[in-house]
Amino acid sequence: MIRAGIIGLGLRGQDLLEQILLPRQDVEIISICDNYPPRLDEGMNLITSKGRARPEPYANYRALLEAGDIDCVFVFSAWENHIPAALAAMWAGIPVAVEVGGAYSVRQCWQLVETYEDTGTPVM
Repeated sequence: MIRAGIIGLGLRGQDLLEQILLPRQDVEIISICDNYPPRLDEGMNLITSKGRARPEPYANYRALLEAGDIDCVFVFSAWENHIPAALAAMWAGIPVAVEVGGAYSVRQCWQLVETYEDTGTPVM
């Protein structure tokens, strides 16, 4: 069983959660994060409505990463947050998958490569 965290529960985040992650029996959503309380509530309701256990809610992704109870994290947040959240997860030793390319520059792409080289933490 993969214990996953989710950062970002906007429309795309909720859609990916519902269509891709929740149907999988080998993924348990341990924690979710969004800085907008109504989206956090919607994500919690979506997960529990599918018969899944209630995940731990966070308003700050750094707190989610520091909790240390996840095997990986999915970043579905706004684009401007993709790289900072991915880098933070990698430095925490947590493999990360980022929904669509969220880099605003080639330099940000290199930051992912360099952080992988420094930490050995996978990023997709």
